[in-house]
Amino acid sequence: MITLLENERIVSVFRRHHFVLLVTLIPIVGAFFLVLVVAAIAEVRMPSDFGALKPVVFLGAAFFLHLLWLALFITIADFVLDVWVLTDKRMIMVEQKGLFARMVAELDLDRVQDAGVEVNGIIATFLNFGNVRVHTASEREDFVLAHAARPHEVKDTVMRSCAAFRQAHKI
Repeated sequence: MITLLENERIVSVFRRHHFVLLVTLIPIVGAFFLVLVVAAIAEVRMPSDFGALKPVVFLGAAFFLHLLWLALFITIADFVLDVWVLTDKRMIMVEQKGLFARMVAELDLDRVQDAGVEVNGIIATFLNFGNVRVHTASEREDFVLAHAARPHEVKDTVMRSCAAFRQAHKI
C-alpha cells in the first residue's frame, strides 16, 4: 500500500510492457497443452491390460495442471503488482518478489541527477519498450524500471517532474 504525503499528488503510474507478460506466459500455456495432449494420448493408446493405470495418469495430469495454474497465477500477479509511481515529490518503486514478498523503495525528486533509457534488440525497438534507469545523488543503486512501455516518454516525464520540483522548491 502506498501512502501519499501531505499535499502530494500522483503524476503518473508506469508498468512493464505487456509483451514481457506474453513471453513469460507462452511456456506455461505450452506446458498446459502438452500435459493435456499427453493425458489424452495415454487415455486412448493405453492397452486394456493397463486399465488400472488410467486413474494414475489422470491424477498425474491433474496435479501438473494444478501446478501450471499456480504458475500462471503467480506470473500474472507479479506482472500486475510491479508498479512505478511518480508523484510531484518522489518516485516509488513497488516490485513483487513472489506471492508473499514485496520490495518498496522511495526516492525524493531532489536526489535525481539524470535518467537514461536502454532499448536492446529489434523487438524492443519495434514494440517500444526498454529499461529506464534513474541516476541518484545517493550511494544507493539506481532506480530501474525494467521493460517499461514507452521508455523515452517515461524518462521525459520523470525529468519534467524533477525540474518542476526543483523550480517549486528553488533548488
